Amino acid sequence: MGTDEEHLLLEATRIYMDATGTSAAEFVRDRLLPLLQQAGIEEDAPDSDADQYEKFVGAAVKKYQRILTGAQPMPLKLKLHWLAALPVEYRDEINQALAAVIGSYFVPMDVRPRSQKPVKATLQHLTRKFSDVLGSSAPAADGVYDSNDNPDEVLQMLDELHELIAAAIAEYHRLSQGTGLKSRFHNMLLASPATE
Repeated sequence: MGTDEEHLLLEATRIYMDATGTSAAEFVRDRLLPLLQQAGIEEDAPDSDADQYEKFVGAAVKKYQRILTGAQPMPLKLKLHWLAALPVEYRDEINQALAAVIGSYFVPMDVRPRSQKPVKATLQHLTRKFSDVLGSSAPAADGVYDSNDNPDEVLQMLDELHELIAAAIAEYHRLSQGTGLKSRFHNMLLASPATE
């Protein structure tokens, strides 16, 4: 994958389409266009005349296929909607990559007020991520990290640690959202004049 957000989005879209046998026209018509219409970026398709509807959808497909092929740049206003058009299982890696481009971690946060219903605990996911770190810990086996460590093993361990951090923060937010409580450090941060 490339390193700019447009390349990352388009590559993830191609991976999704190749893996599922989805054509560019199907992606635009069934996944992207409805989101753009809902956001007011595209007008609603005429529903009174089948020919008009087909022309409208055909024009939209051509317009967004030009972006998908790289013939035309992707406008900024499309990027989050394009990301949302990808199925959830294709978003995690792209979200991690997009956050990395700006020097951060992607952590899905639930910003809704405290849930009135129980929030599903996913500690098993966190445990699995920790297990993945242990499974890739060959660089730590001799008790030091240095230039003698296998670069492929180091990169694997770094990726697994990154995913563990994101999983831990996501679990923190689920626990907080479900109970309405925050850690003492979170409360200290909220009370700090540095956050005003």
